[in-house]
Amino acid sequence: MEVDDSRARSAARRASAALPWIAWVGLSAVLLGPSVLGRPTLGVADNGDYWRVLLPAGLDYAAPRERSLQRFVEPRWALRAPAEEGWLSSASVVAWTARLPSAALGVDLFLWQLTALYLALLGVMLALAQRAEVPDAWLTLGVVVFADPEVALHLASFYAVGPALLAVLGAAWLALARRPLTGWRALTPLCALAIFGAFSQQSQVLLPVAMLPLALRSSSGRGRVARAALLVTVTLLASLHYFAGSGHRFPAINDYHAVFLGPARLSDSPPEALSELGISARFVDHAGVPYFRTDVPPALERELAEVSRADLVGWYLSHPSSALRALDRARRALSDPRPLWLGSHGYTAEGSPSGTWDPPVRPRALRVITLHRAWPWGGLIWLVAMAWLLWRGRREVRLAVGILLSTVGLGVAVAILGDGTFSLRRHLLVAGLAWDLSFALASWQLVLAAGAATRARWGGVWSRRSRSSAS
Repeated sequence: MEVDDSRARSAARRASAALPWIAWVGLSAVLLGPSVLGRPTLGVADNGDYWRVLLPAGLDYAAPRERSLQRFVEPRWALRAPAEEGWLSSASVVAWTARLPSAALGVDLFLWQLTALYLALLGVMLALAQRAEVPDAWLTLGVVVFADPEVALHLASFYAVGPALLAVLGAAWLALARRPLTGWRALTPLCALAIFGAFSQQSQVLLPVAMLPLALRSSSGRGRVARAALLVTVTLLASLHYFAGSGHRFPAINDYHAVFLGPARLSDSPPEALSELGISARFVDHAGVPYFRTDVPPALERELAEVSRADLVGWYLSHPSSALRALDRARRALSDPRPLWLGSHGYTAEGSPSGTWDPPVRPRALRVITLHRAWPWGGLIWLVAMAWLLWRGRREVRLAVGILLSTVGLGVAVAILGDGTFSLRRHLLVAGLAWDLSFALASWQLVLAAGAATRARWGGVWSRRSRSSAS
């Protein structure tokens, strides 16, 4: 009788333990199945940040530019001397690493070399995560996420979104580890996160430095205060570097969009908004017009270069209604479940620009994995779930939620301060991934809580029935 009772309890425990996994696999199949089986409908314009990544890394088009500029995929790139023009970005580190084999052999760089590098980085992250005893469910989720064509395609592109996706995933894994990396050894993956997280098109560093203090998870020890002080110092210095100084440190296109697709578009009185930022009101006709669709006079570029990001922050703080409009635009961009289309743009035979950033045919497919963002009141439900996890979740869950929330919030802030409301869907791709991961985390914790409640409610009943049937 006791043997039968023990077997019954063991079977009940196995069934209860299998329930979350069955729910997890089923949810993954429902959300990811259409995305995995669906046909990718997006392109990668010019295959990378040409001025920000490729030129500083000594890469240029192998084919004539009039044929290759901003096509969907350019698989071959010629090695050149690093250009002095352009803007430095940590994404160039990835490009430099990918070109090393080609430089050693004296041949062109092929895109598969970059993809192989990303996959190797993902493999190293998996190995570290297993050593730190990250739950298998989160290892599986991290790998499955890249099955989404919109995400996977960035692993075959020089766009710095690819490193940023790996950085966010790695930070979440570090937070959820059962046996976290402790001591100064923990700084090794965090330095990697800093490099691969500094993805912003404007060389902004707010996102990685915000993740670093949150990702640092270690037990109490003598070095904890020193590590915390170091990370706080790095955060403050990086923030000062970003906010201080004029717009001369940024590309002219970003300075233009930050103002004319920011305050000038969102304000009830565009001329007044320009005057408050030190821009002549005679340029008010540019409000809401993208840089690519107008002629920007040199005088306007000089005035824009004097506007700092701190000036923009001050303006938004003094105009809360405009700030709310910007946040609403970001919310709508994140809630759009259609596949992202980065567009294609080329040159005519005469050398003038042709084409459009809009797709010739709007994709009809939906990215099922992001449908939760488009639910009515979905954003409110998401915030309530995050608040619940922050209040009732375990320490590592609270830390992971903090990382993902900071990624979403700072991603929105960096996009609006850096480029205004221009192409928000493309600039918020990483923030959207963090939103998806946080939604999955909340769903998983809900499944675990339901499983625990089921065991507490029915475990005793199952045991009593087993004993009665055995007797």
